[in-house]
Amino acid sequence: MEKCIFCLEAFDKESEQQRRSVEHIIPDSLGGSDAFTHKDCHTKCNNDLGSQIDARLINDPIIVMARMKYALKNKKRKLTTLLASGKCGGMDGDVKISPDGIDFEPRPVVKKKEGGGYWISGSESRAKLILKQITNKFGAEKFDVEFSERELGTEINISMTADDNALCLGMAKIAYNAAHYFIGEDWTAEDKMAHEFRENLVAGNADYFKSGMMLGSEEVAIFDLPFCCAPGYHDVALLPTPGGNSILVSLFGQGLAAIFKISNSCFVLKALMRRQRSSNVRINLKTGETKLIPMIEAWKWV
Repeated sequence: MEKCIFCLEAFDKESEQQRRSVEHIIPDSLGGSDAFTHKDCHTKCNNDLGSQIDARLINDPIIVMARMKYALKNKKRKLTTLLASGKCGGMDGDVKISPDGIDFEPRPVVKKKEGGGYWISGSESRAKLILKQITNKFGAEKFDVEFSERELGTEINISMTADDNALCLGMAKIAYNAAHYFIGEDWTAEDKMAHEFRENLVAGNADYFKSGMMLGSEEVAIFDLPFCCAPGYHDVALLPTPGGNSILVSLFGQGLAAIFKISNSCFVLKALMRRQRSSNVRINLKTGETKLIPMIEAWKWV
């Protein structure tokens, strides 16, 4: 395709912003594969949507936990960590979950004592920092300092909230890229639903996709897809059916699955066969192996 699939502007190899860029259909930080990419997007569009959509998806707490399970590294080639709020031993604090374990840092509480002085609760390092700020303001001679340890306990309650919009837009972007990869510019440039899909994706309109997609393993189960939704794999599949054509996106095989309708046209199957593309891509998250599965093997309509 001679135009960027996101902005439909022509490529310009002399322009740093408008030259072709490699787009990983599943983001690299999610375990995406170099075998499942295309080069039909501007560098600027790739970077902008990467910051606006991919980054939010990658850093969603549900996704971060899955990335940690499979030791997936970020763009800096470092293992990811999860930062969250939590409670331990009756104290509020910050929780850091990493491949090395779980750390709990009590959140400091400062109270003014009767008769003068301050009572500071929290880790010693944070308490000392607050104490330094107080003494710099009021004078060190006014305070007697005493530190005591407190047992926090062994149970940490963690509070996390998934970003539904981030999950929806992130998976929709994968579906849009996959539809272009499977079908080509016959869909991307010509199909009415492709235009609507692109406009709402670039605008960050998650509600558009929520209203038309099925999300979750129960809905996906209406398809008999022997190669989809298995734990430890990413799966992306084209589902050409009599009632319309859809893209299924399944991440980690842990119930993070969605089906996006991409077209009402009957040309999709012909375009796929003409391009001799596989209709399903499976990535093994443990080995990194990418398997391209032919349509006849990948799906059947129940």
